[in-house]
Order: sequence, then structure tokens, then C-alpha cells
Amino acid sequence: MAYGTGHGSIEIQMPDNETLKGEYSLVRGGSMGFGNVYGAVYGPNGGTNFSGNATSYSVPGGSPGTASLFGNKGTSMMCEFYNDNFSGHGNGGCKTLQGALYRIQY
Repeated sequence: MAYGTGHGSIEIQMPDNETLKGEYSLVRGGSMGFGNVYGAVYGPNGGTNFSGNATSYSVPGGSPGTASLFGNKGTSMMCEFYNDNFSGHGNGGCKTLQGALYRIQY
């Protein structure tokens, strides 16, 4: 991801070597409808207190973001993540159209 821009291109290499490419967007200093994918990947016992049914979050010093990706073998995936605005690093969760869940870190 391109730190500091608020939006840009993203590329993820899947375990089967499929390459997914797409776009991400951040919401700086605010909150947005968020949590279904992130909560499915990390909660309720996965190291977060987010509910998969929640609709809004705000994290001091962080920006929530989303990404949509499409692969060269037909896979499509939606991601939700939190970006640390100080370091440019973050973590999140992704879900394929087929329902597979993945954790991401950058």
C-alpha cells in the first residue's frame, strides 16, 4: 500500500499463487460502516472485541479502510483493515466471494 495517500493500488498473493489486484481507500480520522469482515476473521475469540454485526468504529491514531480485489484465476475478495497513521502499518481481514477468510498484515 502507498502510505499517506488515503487510496491506491493493492496486490495480494494467494496461497495457490493467484495474484489479486485492486484498490484500497482509507477514512482518515473518522469512522465508517465497518466490521463484518474484520469481525468474522478476528472475533469473537480471535484477539478483538469487534462484533461481526457492528456498524461503526473509531480508533485513535488509526484509519479504517476497505479494499476490493480481483484475481487472475477468478477469485474476488473484500478486505477491511486498520491502518496505523503513525507507522503506516496495519492489519485486517479479507473474505473471498466463496467465503474463505484470511488475516492480513502489512
